Amino acid sequence: MLKQTTSISLVPICVILVHLFCFITCDENPLKEEAIKLSNIHKDIDTDRNKKLTRQEVIIYLVANKIGYKPDSDYFKDIVDGLFDEHDKNKDGLIAYDEFVPRHDEL
Repeated sequence: MLKQTTSISLVPICVILVHLFCFITCDENPLKEEAIKLSNIHKDIDTDRNKKLTRQEVIIYLVANKIGYKPDSDYFKDIVDGLFDEHDKNKDGLIAYDEFVPRHDEL
């Protein structure tokens, strides 16, 4: 559960990540476009290419992309916790590709 640390509500981390990489042009299906962006983001974060994101990979990615919060801040930790709470469906401590990127039939 995310703690509210400011008066600003937490933006889902996927939205933040998608906005970091808005380099794909829009086509007729905005949900498909978002899935493509999420796929690219997952690949960018997954430095060891095992199709699973660790907390360390996520932290390194967020720090490198300067999201505006220090890694030791409560808000930064809430963002990482929120990402794993939302996407780690099987609660194994990793975010697998298929947990992060919606399948075609989910669009």
